[in-house]
Amino acid sequence: MADTPVSAEGALPSELNPVTLGRYELVGEIGRGGYGIVFRAVDTALGREVALKIARPEVVNDAAGLERFKKEARAAATLNHPGIVPVFDCGEIDSFHFYVMPLIDGEHLGRWFQNQALPLSEDLVAELIRDLAVSLHHGHVNGVVHRDVKPPNILMTRQSETDRWTPLLLDFGLCGDLDRSMCTTSFLAGTPKYMSPEQARFGKRRISAASDIYSLGVVLYELLTGTTPHQPTSVPDAVMMLHTRRVTTPRDYRSDLSEGLETICLKCLRKDPDRRYESAKQLADDLSGFLENRPIKARHETWWERLDFEIRYGDWEPRLGWGVIALNVTTFAWAAIGAAAIAWRFPDSQGVTNGIRELATFLTAVALPLHLGGIYCGTRMVRRAIGFRRLAGFAALSAVWAAMQWSQFFSNQSPLQIYSGQAFAQVMVFLMISSSFTLQTMMLAFGARAAWCREQITEDP
Repeated sequence: MADTPVSAEGALPSELNPVTLGRYELVGEIGRGGYGIVFRAVDTALGREVALKIARPEVVNDAAGLERFKKEARAAATLNHPGIVPVFDCGEIDSFHFYVMPLIDGEHLGRWFQNQALPLSEDLVAELIRDLAVSLHHGHVNGVVHRDVKPPNILMTRQSETDRWTPLLLDFGLCGDLDRSMCTTSFLAGTPKYMSPEQARFGKRRISAASDIYSLGVVLYELLTGTTPHQPTSVPDAVMMLHTRRVTTPRDYRSDLSEGLETICLKCLRKDPDRRYESAKQLADDLSGFLENRPIKARHETWWERLDFEIRYGDWEPRLGWGVIALNVTTFAWAAIGAAAIAWRFPDSQGVTNGIRELATFLTAVALPLHLGGIYCGTRMVRRAIGFRRLAGFAALSAVWAAMQWSQFFSNQSPLQIYSGQAFAQVMVFLMISSSFTLQTMMLAFGARAAWCREQITEDP
């Protein structure tokens, strides 16, 4: 490398010149990314070429970041797997924090993909992702989650004896301790196009092995279709897209794609971590099943899961709130106007007069509080200011009231004098009331589900 400071893009302090770091002589730059710059170097003590990565200052600019870098490099150094590029050494010299890896002849997956004849065969893609899943699983069972699975962190090598492509995972040195990553952190790891929904929450969601499975699913999607499920250009874009947009199915881009491989891919890309594969090993097993023409365990989303997705991620809480408000206002107004119309139409009927008084008492003492409660809940739903428990409680109350009205619908006797001997009127009135409260119960129940999801995102420890 030339004897000039490494200062491009503000990557490293310009006043320092890391031509030699201890026993390592830097020969030239290989590449750079969000976490640091990789150099070709020579280990003068052992006489071998290595790859040396120097962390960007912003990654280790405080005590917490420095401790994270050291701990994660040590954790990565414990991984011993043929599909993971190992860490030989890490340290600090002249304020430069670095770690050392073997220098491997190959190119990263993104560049390799650009040089291939497209579309890639399904078997080749399945084999590559299966191998990566096995490597990820090794890290996970050893307590390490990668957090930044993407093509630039996957090195493609070719075995001369078998002429088979083998993917190797890079950058486990900037991964995370699985136990610690399961807790919230203000440190944002990941690349917008490949990060999982929980990674895009700025520490408000748990980052776990399921996050790596999602990112690997994005890589699978890209190898199959030539594009990623979403194309955010920034983390705010990623937050919006990952939490509001459905994934376009791979077969919309590639109509000849087999259903099994598409199903595996979409299972990796579920927004809820609990609905993805339980482990990277399960993903690898399903891919092996696909390659061997055995049944896979992944299944397409059911209609209920699709509905739940819409409720959870489709911003339905305010819409349901407006629906509850409109339903209660309309139902009560219809009943009140109907009673007034009857009184106006039959002013001299003693039976009607007595029935109207009874109906007015019922509307005032029973129906009005119920409708006001519904309007209150709807208003709070519109503002996203009502909790799951309160909504669930009112949904239960609404369900009980709906059941009582349905019982009157099927009854031969009316609880209100005004409907005595008026079977047709009784049927029509109680059909409307019972249907309205049944619909309200459903909207409140869906709203409670949306509120529960909102609380989980906000309060997830």
